[in-house]
Amino acid sequence: MSISTQASKTYSATTTTTRIGDSFIPSASGIKVAIFGLITSLITLGFTIAVQISTFRQTQVRIPLAQQTKLLHNLIGQSMTTLGAWLVRGDPSDRKRFETIWPDHIIPTLEALKKTSDEHFSTATRAQITSLTQKLSELERIQHLIADLAHAPGRIVAEETYEREIIPLNRFLLGVLDQALDQAIPYKLSPSTLNGLLKMKLAILEVQNALLDYLREPNQTHRHRLAIARQEALRVETQWAENAPNDEFTEGLKEALDRVLAYDQLLERLVTQRGHPDGNLYLVHFEQDLMPTLRALLAQTHALSHHQSQAMISSGRRLAQWSAVVVLLALITGILSAVNLYASLQTKHRVKRFAAKAERLGQYALGKRLGEGAVGTVYHAQHALLKRPTAIKILRPSQAQNFRAQERFRAEVQLTSQLTHPNTIDIFDYGRTNDGVFYYAMELLEGINLRTLVIETGPLPPNRMIFLIQQVCGSLGEAHNKALLHRDIKPSNIMLTERGGMYDTVKVVDFGLARPINHRDHPKQIEGTPMFLAPEVITDNNAASPRSDLYALGGVMYFLLTQKTIFDHQNPSKILRAHVEEPIVSPSARALRPIPYDIEAVINCCLAKNPQDRPESASHLATLLGECQVKPWTPEDAKMWWKDYGEALHGQPAQVGITTSDPRTPTDNDTTTI
Repeated sequence: MSISTQASKTYSATTTTTRIGDSFIPSASGIKVAIFGLITSLITLGFTIAVQISTFRQTQVRIPLAQQTKLLHNLIGQSMTTLGAWLVRGDPSDRKRFETIWPDHIIPTLEALKKTSDEHFSTATRAQITSLTQKLSELERIQHLIADLAHAPGRIVAEETYEREIIPLNRFLLGVLDQALDQAIPYKLSPSTLNGLLKMKLAILEVQNALLDYLREPNQTHRHRLAIARQEALRVETQWAENAPNDEFTEGLKEALDRVLAYDQLLERLVTQRGHPDGNLYLVHFEQDLMPTLRALLAQTHALSHHQSQAMISSGRRLAQWSAVVVLLALITGILSAVNLYASLQTKHRVKRFAAKAERLGQYALGKRLGEGAVGTVYHAQHALLKRPTAIKILRPSQAQNFRAQERFRAEVQLTSQLTHPNTIDIFDYGRTNDGVFYYAMELLEGINLRTLVIETGPLPPNRMIFLIQQVCGSLGEAHNKALLHRDIKPSNIMLTERGGMYDTVKVVDFGLARPINHRDHPKQIEGTPMFLAPEVITDNNAASPRSDLYALGGVMYFLLTQKTIFDHQNPSKILRAHVEEPIVSPSARALRPIPYDIEAVINCCLAKNPQDRPESASHLATLLGECQVKPWTPEDAKMWWKDYGEALHGQPAQVGITTSDPRTPTDNDTTTI
């Protein structure tokens, strides 16, 4: 039973190239490149229109922002006008107008300004408005304070200062003195030091009594008495500080009693407040606090409004300039894409004529196309004299001038032709036509790749998996012995076919990424299939070794037994990160049927993060699998399986270089360049 319709999957070339990091470059050519260019032109034109709409919207938003800022600027001036009317006339209606202008006008305008900024503008603009909000809050506080002080009796203000500031500081000083006097004996203070503390306490008490008399009746006599008491307190404190010994105790007292000066300054402020019963204290706040804040606010609102106006002008100029550039680029891209499309159609026509003439490929007569990838196209062919069915892979005309594609095509042929293992695909011929088209001939395989096999029939039994993987080990063992790495081992690159009556014969295909073991590449540029890349290859491309191929083979075994890939991520970058950082979930935890412990141990060994923890070689892996305690898979078992399932798979549509998507497992045909 042959499965000829699946043969095309043997020759799958790299279908998609993804570059993670700097840019995304699809490996397209011919018509695909031309169509991509046309789409790019349309996107560019769409982007131009989007920029115009966006800039228009920004212009529409900047106008309200400038208007709101200007309105806020004027409202601040109105608040000062109403406050001035209250200060001069003291009319309650003036006070009412002043108090309503903030909640009814200034605050709503500020909120609208903040909302517009949060929705449409940069962090710098929002920071400006935040600073403006803080200054407005300070202005509101100072204005209301001045309004309260303007017509309040001086006694009320002075008594508030006395309760809030004088009493706490007075209690503190007397408390310090009382505590020092209580500890005079333990600390062995000298009589002069002790006497100084007593004088200071009496002086502060005298200040307190004189102050209370002055608050009750602020006449000249009480004020003079208070001034003398203040001078005496300062004199006693200064004299005591100069004569006190320099020990730990008195040093602490000196620091505490330094506040006598601050106490005296508070007394001076209170005397001023009590001595101005008409509330002239508001004039001090007016000059010292209100005017600087007002000037800063007016300057800031003016600057913000001016900035928005200038930004609208600059935005219009930039729009005109960039629109012209983008439209010109779009026009150039469209013209180049149209020319490329015409050239691609001509190339396609020449390729069709070329394929119809078998003599252009020497002794090979081309038949139907089996598949197409990013680099090459595979045809069914037949040798003109030997009449032997063959597969011909032709370098796509669009890649004929691509030196890297030519080298990869040539390397695939040269490296694969060195291998003679029966489980490695055979290369028959290689050449170049007079038209400059590269091609090579290989054996035509009729069968199915392991990925399609698992998707169509479900997970494999452990003994059959061992039977197939041991053959893959034979192919890889020969390649590794010849210092060659496959670098792209995955289920879709392992073909299952029949040879000479032997069913379940494995063929390892697609050595397009093969490299000598000592080959050096850019350490950060990696080629391979993300789901089957070894951790060390992801971190350093030059760290690839035979054990990197064994890691990928461990992923293949995992898939064959569970019908699932190692990780469930779909994003290539997440898959690569998982190989390096995430632990592997054991296959038995995800399989639908039991997996023998010894087989699972071999798989986990292959998937070890550290290459040194993996099997030493492909032959060592084959030995480990052979030691597993399972019933061997026999040729009779293989023959019966092909008899049962071969006809069921026969007749399915051929897909070359394209892997059928299945919800149970992500595609593994994508090669990633990092």
